[in-house]
Amino acid sequence: MSIHRILVIILFFLLACVAQDSGSRAVAYDLFMAKVDRIIVDKEVNISEPVRIGIDGTFDNDCSELARIIAERTDSPNNIELSVYGKRRLNAQCKNEEVLYSGSITISGLQEGRYRVRINGDDSLVEYFSVIRENTSDATGGADTGLVCVEEIAPVGMADITMDGFNSARNQKIPSGTPLTLIVKGNIQSECRSFEGFRYSRIGYSLYVDVLAEYCANDCTEKGGEYNEMYVITGLSAGKYLLYVNTSIEIPFEIVD
Repeated sequence: MSIHRILVIILFFLLACVAQDSGSRAVAYDLFMAKVDRIIVDKEVNISEPVRIGIDGTFDNDCSELARIIAERTDSPNNIELSVYGKRRLNAQCKNEEVLYSGSITISGLQEGRYRVRINGDDSLVEYFSVIRENTSDATGGADTGLVCVEEIAPVGMADITMDGFNSARNQKIPSGTPLTLIVKGNIQSECRSFEGFRYSRIGYSLYVDVLAEYCANDCTEKGGEYNEMYVITGLSAGKYLLYVNTSIEIPFEIVD
């Protein structure tokens, strides 16, 4: 981990994170490295698809929540280093009890090969997967589940890009090879709908990310709710880019050598 990265983390530990609550009042948070119990990733992923990496973890109190999952820059493109941060309100009255949490991050632009995922620099939290060119088989074997589901564009309340997980990289010059993390937040208020994932495409220097929800007409166990998801874009060459989120949000940035 670089000295700059360490200083950023120390700064946020000392000064905390300031956000806005529903009453538009400033709310201060402590940021901390979150405890992760396991990594969830498919063993094989088709090269035409993004890779979704899930995590399960435990907080030691009922005030904490997941803040960020960040892809760090590494010396090898086949080593994926993820840092997972939690947050809790300063001076909150918390119950000391274990609370389970889950999260995920989606990574695009990976080339064919074998990859290692490590969490929070912990060698005991490592998983491996391969990006392949062959078509992956359907795990259900084509069985009819009886569900009628369609993808829809999910409502997005906030979208921004970052290099370090905390500071916006909008309109910034980003060194080539640095993973670019798109953070999206929103609230799916309709029943029968849930966050599904992302759809990514690129035309020249225009990048398009659609945030997707899944609607299942005959299965209303999903109640929607708030989501906080991360999408990592890699493999960009030098140039000025414009990232469109759901076509309505535009985020300019530049990749430099």
